Amino acid sequence: YFTDSSASLAQASGAAREDVTSSLAGSFAAIYLIGEVGSKLLFSALQRTGLEPWLICLLYVMLGFLATLGTTQTHNFKRDSNGETISPLGKVFTVVSLWCDPLIWLLSPTNLAFGFAAAYMNSYVNSNFVATELGVDFVSSMAAITALVAALLSPVWGALNRIAGKGSSINAGAVCFFCIPFCILALGCCSGWGWWLILLYVFQGSGRAVYESTNRAMFADFFPAPDTEGAFANCMFQSSCSFAISFFLQAFLIGRHLATIVMVLAGLIPVGYQLAQMLQQRRRRKREEALLQVPSMDYRTSEDQRQ
Repeated sequence: YFTDSSASLAQASGAAREDVTSSLAGSFAAIYLIGEVGSKLLFSALQRTGLEPWLICLLYVMLGFLATLGTTQTHNFKRDSNGETISPLGKVFTVVSLWCDPLIWLLSPTNLAFGFAAAYMNSYVNSNFVATELGVDFVSSMAAITALVAALLSPVWGALNRIAGKGSSINAGAVCFFCIPFCILALGCCSGWGWWLILLYVFQGSGRAVYESTNRAMFADFFPAPDTEGAFANCMFQSSCSFAISFFLQAFLIGRHLATIVMVLAGLIPVGYQLAQMLQQRRRRKREEALLQVPSMDYRTSEDQRQ
């Protein structure tokens, strides 16, 4: 839906598609993350009123049901030119078919770093540092800070994309993810840090802003229709798998090892992006050369026919 909206808006306004994806990605991420912050704060407030947890969950189920009904009122971009919808099996095939494209893996470090860092922060850092330094009651507050920072910075990264290109935001996100394990491995975090622990959640929020906004726009740029839907599905698949693997590894690895994995994944982000850019430019040049050869071939064919 995101990429179809971007294409329609670019066609209607005459703006470059890359600029439209940057703008929409920043707006989408900001609205989505503000909603997440509000839902977390509302949940905490309802808990403090003494309301039973199952009643709160029921309320959120009802809100989710209303949101689902709201999606039925959106414009339908899902039909192809023949007016036919793609079957679920066809969507799965679209996702798997992109696995042979190196671009899907060169762009994966951002998804992998976000997923691994999110699980690392939510489980290891929360339980081992926040709970001991600040108290269990502040664990949910730290999670809200991450979402709030991401909501505030998403439009900022979107504006930076239009000025300096998406590579600048991707590199900034890599630095943010890198700073989390750097604080733990090099700066001796987090015993005795107290409220300075907020820095880790600010870094995570900033990195998440890049993931939610610039990263989505980047996938839309590298995978135009009809591959965009499959590319977005791969994006979610990679981050979800990384999130799950991080949780599983916490049963076998110590915190320093987990932090090292996050650091390595963060370091791979700019490398993968540059290689993806080089591969994309190489493919573009080949397409242009092929188009230039077509008229000359037609000219030679017509000459041969006259002879």
